[in-house]
Amino acid sequence: MSVILTILKILGILIAVLIGIVLLAAALVLFVPVRYRISGTIEKDKNIKAEFCWLLHALSFRAVYAGGDFESSFRIFGLQKKKKDKAPDSGNAQEEERGGTQEEEERGDTASAAGDIQKSEDSPDNGKQLQTGEIQEDESPPKDEHSGRRRPRGHRIAGIIDKAKTVRQKFLQLIDRVAYMRQTGKEFWHTIVTESNRIAASYIGKELVYLLRHSRFRRWKADLVFSLGDPALTGQVLGGLATLPFLYQKGVQICPDFASDLSYLRGDFSIRGHLRLIHVLCSFLRLICKKECRNLVKSLK
Repeated sequence: MSVILTILKILGILIAVLIGIVLLAAALVLFVPVRYRISGTIEKDKNIKAEFCWLLHALSFRAVYAGGDFESSFRIFGLQKKKKDKAPDSGNAQEEERGGTQEEEERGDTASAAGDIQKSEDSPDNGKQLQTGEIQEDESPPKDEHSGRRRPRGHRIAGIIDKAKTVRQKFLQLIDRVAYMRQTGKEFWHTIVTESNRIAASYIGKELVYLLRHSRFRRWKADLVFSLGDPALTGQVLGGLATLPFLYQKGVQICPDFASDLSYLRGDFSIRGHLRLIHVLCSFLRLICKKECRNLVKSLK
């Protein structure tokens, strides 16, 4: 009996350890934030760098865009998979072999051409042609006797009728496609405009605002100068930017240039923030629990 109890005790400990590992992994995935940082310099050549990391850089992704070139790398615990370099010796050997074969072919072509010229010089027919001044011309293909004749009017009228039929058929196909697209658009609009779908759209909008609030930029710096080439248009854009409250932060400077006649945007910026997957999961579960959202998904299928 004691042996059975010991075995059950060990099994219970193992199951508890496994459950604890699963719960710990789920907690790490859901509650440890995914941090991101985007920085760059906007001049004649744009340089933009984006970094995403999770769990103290246990997983990290980096992308760099500099001067038209794009590079990306993914690391696990700081280790990156190295790209295999191609052996240069094999490529050089193949190029040398190709070069040698091309040279041999060229030599063979030149030798055959020289032999043909020598044969033509040694042949008696060639001497006769040079003495008499006669030149042998290639025989032209026989001309078609009926090529100069015109087609009868019946054939031309039949061709015009066939072209008119094809144009009419394509026009009818186009009308059918337009009618089908119009019908599908009406059906889609009727499915969206219903009261239940309006409620579902309002729920989705609320959840998007919730996610944007939790994934917003925590810290960001900017020193930008812009111009749209027209002082009036530049002033309108500046007035629109002034209505955004998140621009009134320390380290953010956006200066307009009213004197320039060119449109440009110059400066540097840096953005930092994070997002927890628990917020995404909560939004998804709240939407699934709503009957209107489920009906909207069914109607779109």
